[in-house]
Amino acid sequence: MQDQLEFYSKGLEDFQDCGVVFRRDGTLLFANEAYLKKRGMSKEDALGRNIFDLIDPMEEETLRGAVLQAVDSTHMCEIVLRMRTLDGSGVRQFRWQGMEILTPEGQENLIVAQGRPLHPLGEDDDSVMGFTISTNGNILDVSEDICTMCGYTREEVLNVNTSQLYYTPEERRTIRNLLRRGGIERGQVTLRCKDGSPMNFLFTVQPVRDAKGHIRSFSGYFIPSGFPHAARLVKDFTPVVNALPDIAWAQGRDHRLVAVNDAYCDAFGLSRDKVLGHLEADFLPPEQAQLLVQAAINVFQERREIITPMAPHFNGQERWYRIVRRPVFDDANREVIGLVGICRDITSAVKQETEYMRSLGEESFDALIVIDGEGRIIRRASKVLDPPVLGDEAGVGRVAGDLTQIVDILHSDDLELAQEAMRKVMTRKKPLSFECRVRNRSRRYTRVFIRAHYNDRFFDEPRMYVNVRDLSHAESLRSAESVLSRLREATSSETWKELAAFLNVSSASVSNARKNNRIPPDWLITVGARTDTSIDWLLTGLGPQHRKHVVMEE
Repeated sequence: MQDQLEFYSKGLEDFQDCGVVFRRDGTLLFANEAYLKKRGMSKEDALGRNIFDLIDPMEEETLRGAVLQAVDSTHMCEIVLRMRTLDGSGVRQFRWQGMEILTPEGQENLIVAQGRPLHPLGEDDDSVMGFTISTNGNILDVSEDICTMCGYTREEVLNVNTSQLYYTPEERRTIRNLLRRGGIERGQVTLRCKDGSPMNFLFTVQPVRDAKGHIRSFSGYFIPSGFPHAARLVKDFTPVVNALPDIAWAQGRDHRLVAVNDAYCDAFGLSRDKVLGHLEADFLPPEQAQLLVQAAINVFQERREIITPMAPHFNGQERWYRIVRRPVFDDANREVIGLVGICRDITSAVKQETEYMRSLGEESFDALIVIDGEGRIIRRASKVLDPPVLGDEAGVGRVAGDLTQIVDILHSDDLELAQEAMRKVMTRKKPLSFECRVRNRSRRYTRVFIRAHYNDRFFDEPRMYVNVRDLSHAESLRSAESVLSRLREATSSETWKELAAFLNVSSASVSNARKNNRIPPDWLITVGARTDTSIDWLLTGLGPQHRKHVVMEE
C-alpha cells in the first residue's frame, strides 16, 4: 500500500486542483498543497484526520454513498460537495472525482480523489473571488482580492450589509430578488469602490441550507468582468461619434469611455486625454457621476434603448437636452458590451413648449403636467395639488426627474376610464375632459377634474398637456342646480332651453343633468372658453367670476 500511496501522492503534489488520498474508513493519508491552501491547514493538521470530519455535516451522507459506490469498482465516481475554505472565499462548491485504487492482496485499498471549485461562470479558479453572506445581506466571509480591487480592507467589509456596497438602489433590488428564488443564480453587478467609482463583476451565488433544507446563508463567486471589447468599440464608434454634431460618446460595459466627440469635450471643458479610458466618476462630482452611471446600468440591464426626454445642463446653465442611450451587442447579438449616447440640445423647443404651457395655465386649475407617449410625467408646472401628488411645491421643478408613470398614481377603478381617455386624446388629437381619482403623498385618493390637450409641434414625439383641478374641497358646493344656475348666469340664459341652445345640446340633456346631479365637464369648458368665465367659479361659486391669466413658472 505504501508504494501506491507514494505513487499517487507524487502525481497529486504538483496538481493545481485539490488532491487527497484516504482509506475506506475516511482516514486522510495525503493532501496536496492546493487542498491545504484552500482549507488553510498544514499537513500536520490534516493528515490522520477523518475526511468525513472535514466536510459540511450535511454532505457526509453524500460522500459516504460515493465511497461505497467506488468500493470494489474501477469506475470513476463524481460528486459535488460544499466545502468551507479558509482563504477568504467562504463556502465553495467543489466537483470531486475519485476511484478506489487496488493494492496487492491482503492490503487495504486506497481512494484517490481530485476536486476543483465548481464555477457556473465557467472560469478558472484563479480568476474568481468568493464570498458568503447571511440571509439579511451581512458579509460573513469574503476574498481579500475583492476587497483590494474595490479599495477596502477585509476588516472594513466583514459584517457590513451588502446594500452599502451596491452602486445603486436598483442593484440592491435586483440582487435581493435573485436571492429570493433560492437557486443557483448568475448575473452582473456594479459595486461601489471606496473612492465612489463603479466596478463591474460577474457573479454566481447559491443558497447554503441546513439539514432541514432551510437557507442559512448564500455563497458565491465574483469575477472581474474585464473588458475585451474596448478595441472593437474604439474602431467601430470613434468615426461615428466624431461625425455627429450633438454631444456624443461611446462607453464599454465597464463604464470606461472609449470614444467622445468635440462637443462632449466642450460640454465638460476637458480634453480627450482627460476623458478617454476614464470613468465619469474620475472627472465629475460624485452626485453627477452617479446619475450617469445609473443611466448606463439601466441600459445594460434592460438591454434596450432608453431615452431621457428632458435633462438640464449639468452645471445649471439654462440649456436642455434630450438624451438617447442605445446598447451595443457582441457579434453573436447576445451580450451587451457597451452603449452609444447622443445628447441633443432642445433648449429652443423647451422654450416654445413653456410658452404653450403658459397659454394653457389658468387660475381655476391647480396643476399642469406634461405626459409623453409612454405615459411618463416629464414636466409639471409650479402649482401642485394639496396634499401633493407629484411632489412638494418647494421641490417642484420644470422636469419630473423620476419620470413617474401616470398609471401609477391613478385609482385602479378609474384606470380603464383614464387610459381610454388618454388614448382618445393621442389618436384624435383633440382636447378631452374627464374626472378620476389620483393618489397623493398621504396615500389617499383625491378626485380631480382633468382637461387633456394634444400637441406634437415642439418635439419628435406626441405629448399630452394635462390641466388638473382638485375637486375634493368643492364637493359640497357643486350640486347640479347650483352649477347650472351659474352656467345660466354666465351665458345670460333666462331659461333652461336657452342654456341648452348655448351648449348645443337638447333640453332633455339639461333635465337629465339636473335629475342625475351630474354636470358634463365639457359644459364647463365650453362656457368658460366662450364667456371668459372662471371654471373655478362655475364649479364652486368661489373666487372671481372672470378668468385671470396667470404666468406659470418655467
